[in-house]
Amino acid sequence: ATPSRFTVYQKFPSADAAEKRIFARFRKDGSLPLDGFDVDLTYNRGGIHRRTGLTPPTYKFDKVPQKADVQFSDVTKGTPLPDASQRSVLFDPPYQIRKPSSGADKSIRDVKDLGIFPDLPSAVNTWTSGVREASRILKRGGTFMVKIQDLQMDRGMQRKLSVPATQHIIDTATRHGFSIVDKATKRNPHARSSGKAARTSFVNYIIFKKD
Repeated sequence: ATPSRFTVYQKFPSADAAEKRIFARFRKDGSLPLDGFDVDLTYNRGGIHRRTGLTPPTYKFDKVPQKADVQFSDVTKGTPLPDASQRSVLFDPPYQIRKPSSGADKSIRDVKDLGIFPDLPSAVNTWTSGVREASRILKRGGTFMVKIQDLQMDRGMQRKLSVPATQHIIDTATRHGFSIVDKATKRNPHARSSGKAARTSFVNYIIFKKD
């Protein structure tokens, strides 16, 4: 069952400060391993480890490795790790959904697909695959942490897509033998842009245990 403790961190000078506080609380409460994660399925440049003071993971994977010590792995196809071999896994997948840019404004993030999904099925496939792979490689009693955001943006359609990514992760994890042991939310207020209403997004941090 979902624990009654559900903390929203919003009164901090920066989003990074809130994230650091969340991880400090998780570690103090014993929800996270003090020595960091064994595996990061979507490492990118390791920002989350650097911001929170975590020891870098033993196994760093990414679809487009940004550093020499990061191994190539498309999470939708799995990793080379053996079944039931790891104690802890971090999954911090992309969350934005928008049509790829074209022409002169085509960005490197679009080209390499580091943080943007072209459509909802691609996003759901990645989210589902990450949970499935974590279930496969974790030992019984292992820790699985997911960082996920619900608010998505679609540039081409000029509207916001409200996709329940967090609930999808929770439902998928439950089907794959996980139980929630802790969670927290970081509130990200966004500045009001010209002619548009200000918006707020919420980043959820969920910790599961492998049953």
